[in-house]
Amino acid sequence: MFSSKAMHKELLVHIRPLVEHALTEHLVDLVDMTIKSDGRGYNIEILADKPEGGITIDVCAELNRVIGDQLEQDVLLDRAFTVNVSSPGVDRPLRIAKDFRRVIGRAVRVHLNDKIEDKIEHMGTVKTVTDDMVTLEAKAGLIDIPFIKINKAIQVI
Repeated sequence: MFSSKAMHKELLVHIRPLVEHALTEHLVDLVDMTIKSDGRGYNIEILADKPEGGITIDVCAELNRVIGDQLEQDVLLDRAFTVNVSSPGVDRPLRIAKDFRRVIGRAVRVHLNDKIEDKIEHMGTVKTVTDDMVTLEAKAGLIDIPFIKINKAIQVI
């Protein structure tokens, strides 16, 4: 059991496999997960999506119930909690190759940790994605961006 002083990151590490298992059983991918606390309890925010076609409200509601029940059974939390599974929406963060593959052919904005071609931010259309790099077609031409250099990336609407 975690004390109220435990780091949220440590708690995430412990409950992430449970969440991923529940999502996998429903053919849903984990996009992001955060835990916040207000002194009275934990708020577990889960962004999830289907590989194709998007996630429905009914699936989110079912996952809320399944994950909440599992957390209660495993007694991992030392105080009350809520689980909120929701769709990341069109402005979902792009973090890994799988995220970028979903938006091939669409415009994205990428903020970098280090400059590439003298710029810290690039905007363009996702052309190709490998396991460690995304290639954008920008006004200036093709730009290869290693994932390790990406600080934040989102689809442009």
